[in-house]
Amino acid sequence: MANITELHPIRYAQDYAKFDYSGIVINNSKAIDLSNADNVTQIMISTLPATLPENVEYKIAFISDTTNAGWFKLDSNGAAVTLPTQNITEDSVLNEGNSISELTALTSAPALAGNKIRYAIAMSCENPEDVNPAIKLEFKCSRGSNKLSNTYESQTLNFTDNIIVTGIEQDSNTTGAGTLTVKARWYDLTNQALTDWTDVANLAGVTTNQIQYQVTAAVTQTGGSDSSVLNSITARYNLGSSVTSGNNSSEIISILKDWRRD
Repeated sequence: MANITELHPIRYAQDYAKFDYSGIVINNSKAIDLSNADNVTQIMISTLPATLPENVEYKIAFISDTTNAGWFKLDSNGAAVTLPTQNITEDSVLNEGNSISELTALTSAPALAGNKIRYAIAMSCENPEDVNPAIKLEFKCSRGSNKLSNTYESQTLNFTDNIIVTGIEQDSNTTGAGTLTVKARWYDLTNQALTDWTDVANLAGVTTNQIQYQVTAAVTQTGGSDSSVLNSITARYNLGSSVTSGNNSSEIISILKDWRRD
């Protein structure tokens, strides 16, 4: 959970046609970084004074440095609604932006989550003596899960003679949301180079003299415990065209343990 706080003064410019005062703050400095949030669960806004006079109005608009899709406000579901006026002014934000009550009523703001956000805050009042122009925004964020994923590579398994791989046996176990992805690469005798990583099952039928394995193990904390365990991989092979057969295994020693998140 992350709480992001911004506090800025608003300076007023008098509009003699309306006989009131208005101003706008546009955040052109460091963006609010919500890129690691899966969701924004609450927008908390406070002002000075805490209870605003009836003739004071704040409106707020947002823009994402991540999507670069232009200025927007949030609808009742927290989704983005593009503002008609993209060359924003205090008048356009006051007419098109979100009110404080609209934003604080939200329980989800997917348009903000996963983004780096900037904002514009516009305010109007009849008498600037009525209010100390300050406003604070806080964003409560959440992440749906905590995922741990690591990739390991075995030592290269070298053979004195060329072998024909006849099958692959994998000794592994996963529980809960744990996952294992096992890949292999080998020396391509025709091209005289290592192949790209591919699913370990593609080893079957290959003629080579060198094999290496790669495993990606992942667990996700979902309220219980998950595990992802690879004990060993065995490549069964024939030596050339002879009847001699055997097996060899390359164990990835560094992951012979439970990855368990309690």
